Amino acid sequence: MFLKEIEISGFKSFPEKVKITLLPGINAFVGPNGCGKSNLVDAVRWGLGEQNPYNLRGTRMEDMIFSGTASRKPVGMAEVSLTFAEARHTPFPLSHFTITRRYFRSGESQYLLNRSPVRLRDIQEIFQGTGLGMSGYSFLSLEMIEFILFSKPRERRLLFDELAGITGYRKKKEELLREINSIKENLFRLTDITGELERQLKYIRRQANRAKRYQEIQERLKNLEIRKAGEEFVRLREKRESLQKSLEELYKSANSIKKELEEKG
Repeated sequence: MFLKEIEISGFKSFPEKVKITLLPGINAFVGPNGCGKSNLVDAVRWGLGEQNPYNLRGTRMEDMIFSGTASRKPVGMAEVSLTFAEARHTPFPLSHFTITRRYFRSGESQYLLNRSPVRLRDIQEIFQGTGLGMSGYSFLSLEMIEFILFSKPRERRLLFDELAGITGYRKKKEELLREINSIKENLFRLTDITGELERQLKYIRRQANRAKRYQEIQERLKNLEIRKAGEEFVRLREKRESLQKSLEELYKSANSIKKELEEKG
């Protein structure tokens, strides 16, 4: 994969749109101090997603937008488009692709892939393991050379990992480990929730058993009351019949006595 074309508009010292086509092999930009050579390198680095304005020789991201001169008004947006060719080792099966970065004075930022909106993370994933990442070896400034020569072995190893294409795998491993830890945390929470639900379920089961027992006792009590009422009804009916017979016998005795008194009278 190689950088085929650079298109700059409103970035630093490029108020108007500038398109630079790069040829295969080595391309050199020569010119006097102040002609924009460093700004061209900054444009490429910024277009790749650089987030630290100090690495672009600025103090804030708004410094990337052309601020105007005595004869030109400032612009409201900086835009850099980078077209790459022979992109065989990227997630996109394309012979070439273009990434675009825009930044407005309002603070709004946009990233595009072939003119379609994407996230910064998507842009970074494209260049993982290619050497074009922000932590890679694609920009060899004097500070970078001093870093390579005088850095600690651990720090130098990070650069060589990027060169060998290991960084992308390491980041994927880190992401997978974060996902595993997140899953473990979710499992712990689910275990706690399951334990709490089981305790609640046991309490509900006890309550349900008590309610069922209560219903059974109520049904049994109802049957006993009905049975008792039936027996009481039979007993009272028999007693009424017995009293009725006794009353009839008394009436008969009274009539008999009455007749005897009338006959004697």
